[in-house]
Amino acid sequence: MESILLVIYVLICLVLIVVVLLQRSKEGFTGFFGGGQTLLGVKGTATFLHKLTIGLAVAFMVLSLVLAIISTHRGGSSTVVPGSSP
Repeated sequence: MESILLVIYVLICLVLIVVVLLQRSKEGFTGFFGGGQTLLGVKGTATFLHKLTIGLAVAFMVLSLVLAIISTHRGGSSTVVPGSSP
């Protein structure tokens, strides 16, 4: 279960990075991929990308809390380095 959540977590992180880079910048710098305005149009995608960013950010935060709770209730070692003490 935890490994499935970690895979989903990494996918959300990667998609969130791409969506943020696609958004149009307010300072005039259009980002690495054209700021989204050349790919999908300016007006319709601005609200879509904004809503997608909010949704992905909420999913990122909720999944972070869920993974933290799972790792504390799992018991076992509190370190990720095998053979070392916390």
